[in-house]
Amino acid sequence: MSQPPRAIIWDLDGTLIDSVADLTTALNRLLVEWGLDKLPAAVVRPMIGDGAVRLVERAFAASGAPLASASLEATVLRFLELYGERPVDETRVFEGAMAAMDQLTRAGWAHGLCTNKPHAITTDILARLGLDDRISVVVGGDSTPQTKPHPAPLLSCLRQMGVACIDAVMIGDSAIDVLTARAAGVRVIIVTFGYSRQPVHGLGAHAIVERLDELPAVVAELQSLSRLEPATAPIG
Repeated sequence: MSQPPRAIIWDLDGTLIDSVADLTTALNRLLVEWGLDKLPAAVVRPMIGDGAVRLVERAFAASGAPLASASLEATVLRFLELYGERPVDETRVFEGAMAAMDQLTRAGWAHGLCTNKPHAITTDILARLGLDDRISVVVGGDSTPQTKPHPAPLLSCLRQMGVACIDAVMIGDSAIDVLTARAAGVRVIIVTFGYSRQPVHGLGAHAIVERLDELPAVVAELQSLSRLEPATAPIG
């Protein structure tokens, strides 16, 4: 009997790529246009992960100038315009990511991506960083009516890939990714080096990795388990 298709579903920011510098630059260009002070990257870092709307809202609140709802849509569009002009000046693929992806591909895993970042900017970034040929399906924050942590984006990605939830593993960096995966019935691995606002060991992931070169072995171990309950002592 042939093996059913299997998929690794990646989060983007803080998991596959380190994008905080370029996101900070775009936010600060926007804030300066509003006559506000720039924010340091260390302040912006934990704001990332819930999509552009929440990022812009948090940045303006941190600057002491919360946005009125009437201004939000236009301001987010302006942020996306600024970010889209220079999305990879300083953004880099995390060390070990490409090698891990290639090793998993050789082991029979396909790769998808599920992010709250808009689809068009996401695909542009993947192409610029040389990741587009490794990822078969991309679901962005505007690809489905709901965004993570709702399971709809992840389930949409898996449907497009023709992969069952039991045959998928999600890789993320935050509580949003854990909640998304668990709502969909998908195993989830969390990295320790991402943008999580909470300690990763308390998020309820099935496994935790400190380096992406650990992924192939951890994925294989997870796939051998028959239950979807979080590990009491996380793997890795």
